[in-house]
Amino acid sequence: MEILPAEICDQENWNNFVQTSELGSFLQSWEWGDFQESLGNRAFRLKIIENDKIIAIALIIKHKLPRNLSWLYCPRGPVLGIRNWDLKIGQALFAKIAQIAKKEKAIFLKIEPKVKKPYQLQIPEKFKKSPGIQPASTLVLPLEISPEKLLAQMHHKTRYNIRLAEKRGVQVRVSENFSQDIEAFYKILSETSQNQKFDIFKKEHYDKLLRVFGKNGRAKLYLAEHQNEVVAGILVSFFGSDACYLHGGSLPKFHQVMAPHLLQWQAIQDAQKNGQKFYDFWGVAPADQSHHKWLGLTRFKLGFGGERVNYLGGFDLVFVHVLYQFYRGLSFLRRKF
Repeated sequence: MEILPAEICDQENWNNFVQTSELGSFLQSWEWGDFQESLGNRAFRLKIIENDKIIAIALIIKHKLPRNLSWLYCPRGPVLGIRNWDLKIGQALFAKIAQIAKKEKAIFLKIEPKVKKPYQLQIPEKFKKSPGIQPASTLVLPLEISPEKLLAQMHHKTRYNIRLAEKRGVQVRVSENFSQDIEAFYKILSETSQNQKFDIFKKEHYDKLLRVFGKNGRAKLYLAEHQNEVVAGILVSFFGSDACYLHGGSLPKFHQVMAPHLLQWQAIQDAQKNGQKFYDFWGVAPADQSHHKWLGLTRFKLGFGGERVNYLGGFDLVFVHVLYQFYRGLSFLRRKF
């Protein structure tokens, strides 16, 4: 067994491994590393080889901190070809990451394996449980039934709103010109964020995400038009067995045309035609939190059916304890204020 940095010629093999692993995610895809580098974050791709076959991979993203420090992040990873972590694999992998951390002056590594609760994954004792960055709870809709059955299992109000959007003349299209459509999409996101009180990224984030993932069909921008105006949009990733609804919004003044319902239904149908097995709504309020800020959004998503999935969350491997405690304290203050 040996750990090697993946080279550009390994892209196809890398993605094939991630897509066929139960623990795989688009956040561990080759393209996610390219996307992060387009934002100025360095990506490290590590592959573990045994008998000339990849048995595990880890995409590590370096995030900069003041004073030339950094922290490392393995989103929805590492990815293993087997369900359980082999101690030998884990020890070798994290020893290699520790070498990278020393060189890059990283104070900690955060991992968020794509492991569902209540599965008991034995995380090494040196890791500390920590807040996750990706949604801890999500809603996953299985797609291996007919479109008619998918519609039938939806909440009756959701079915009604899909038909209402069609009746009121809403048209859905997939963007073929990101440079032209990103302006309309970002306007929608901005108005939605102001109306619903949530933060969004800079326009550059969505633009580069579409450029990196869109060139090979791994992401699509869906836009809904009504009376010759773009009134709603969603950004969906297509990778492996999953399609994931990542970002979206709608103009408040066109609320009555129910465009978001038709957008989601179109993306769900496309995912099914594309061979995806699941449609991930990417973040819902935990079932036991009745005052969560995502309650309204969660009700919308639940209308399409699906199953709640809860993940283990984040775990930190600390390299510089004093600085780590200082960083965690600042993170708490940002969340509180």
